[in-house]
Order: sequence, then structure tokens, then C-alpha cells
Amino acid sequence: NEEQAVNSAYDNYAAQYNTLFVSGIGNGGPVNPPATCYNGIGVGAYLGGSSVGPTLDNGRAKPDITIGGVPANLTSFSTPFVSGAAAVLIQAGLRGDGGGDTNSAADIRMVKALLLNGAIKPEDWANNPPSPLDPRYGAGVLNVFNSYEELAGGKHGQVVSSTVST
Repeated sequence: NEEQAVNSAYDNYAAQYNTLFVSGIGNGGPVNPPATCYNGIGVGAYLGGSSVGPTLDNGRAKPDITIGGVPANLTSFSTPFVSGAAAVLIQAGLRGDGGGDTNSAADIRMVKALLLNGAIKPEDWANNPPSPLDPRYGAGVLNVFNSYEELAGGKHGQVVSSTVST
């Protein structure tokens, strides 16, 4: 109940003020709030001694994303990389790098989606249904260039087809 209350407080604040919380998941032991909130990003250290999920509320995988090559493989060194990558994407979206209508990329949900989708999957990355994330690496290892390329690709309209390619 305490974790749920903390998560709700962070999620409500994030939604109301469009604030992305990027939190280290911990260096061993259970993953604790605010890294367990829905609208934030829980960061782990690739090949480090990071905590791993599942979360207590409903068994969600954590971390959301990992960072490689940081000193001592600790989450406190990993988290600023993700925060900086999020800032770069927000600036690029507001600048219109993906075209005239990509300022929606400054929305925290879009930034989180871009970061997680751009992550590189390590060779031993695997997810266990129903979770879309690996329990150790989350979406994978941060690659801000991939995330930026997705943003720069621009907004695409819906594709409608009456035929299906085989």
C-alpha cells in the first residue's frame, strides 16, 4: 500500500506538470519508489549490481532501461545519462527536428517511449510474457542516437490498405 501511494503521488505529479522522473532502481535488493512509478523511468546499470523487479504492485519488470560503461556499474552513475538523453529529445521535439508537428515529443510519455524503443537489446536479452521487458535490462541499453532518429523520422499518418502483403 505504501509503494502504491508513493507511485500514485509521483504519477499524478508527472501527469499534471509534464515532469519525467528518472530514478535509479537501486544497487541490489528490491526496486523501490519512485523507480516503480508508471510515468517515470527506472534506470539500471548494465552488467552491474542493480536491483531487479518485479514490482510489488503487479509484477511489472524493472528496470525500464539500462546504461553500460559507467564507473562501478552503479545506478547513481547511470541515471544522469537517461535524464540527459530525455532532455536532448525534449529539446529536439520542441525545435521541430521531426517536422512541424513533432512538438508532441516533449510529452513525457512520448519521451519515455522513444528512449525505450531506441534501446539496444543485449545478446542475452529476453522477455517473458506477459512482460515486454527483460527482467535485468528492461528495454535494453540506452542509445540516444536511435531514439533521436525515431523522433527525426517525423510524424506519419495512418496507413490504410484493403490488401495484405504475403
